[in-house]
Amino acid sequence: MTVVKYFDAPHIVRFGMTSHDSGWSEMQVWRNGVHFQIKLDQDNIRGTDFELQWIPLLNPEPIQSYGDRWNQHCDLVISHCMKILQGLAPNTPYWTNIHDYFYNPSYIIGLYGITGSNVIPRIIESPINIHAYEM
Repeated sequence: MTVVKYFDAPHIVRFGMTSHDSGWSEMQVWRNGVHFQIKLDQDNIRGTDFELQWIPLLNPEPIQSYGDRWNQHCDLVISHCMKILQGLAPNTPYWTNIHDYFYNPSYIIGLYGITGSNVIPRIIESPINIHAYEM
């Protein structure tokens, strides 16, 4: 499911997956010509307030409200990654020539619980180049 979420810039969520049983999710997000794969694992966020908000959004039932839950899931995850997304993909012109279109930085990010009830994003894999047409 493709979703466009607007924070300080458009964020195109191209696709993603969730699993209620095993407690994980991932999504592919494009922001200002930079690709991000955001992965979450319940083991990494256990005991946080974020976990309490996130787990109900993974529930596959009822199927009629899956779209609403996916939208809420995107808002929750992207908002908690915003600082790192803004740093790695600032609001600047992108895809200004064919080279830019074929060589886009791509990062894998995860959310991790910290002391207290917060989560922070961390870069799991530094940039590799992918093609924008994979979007």
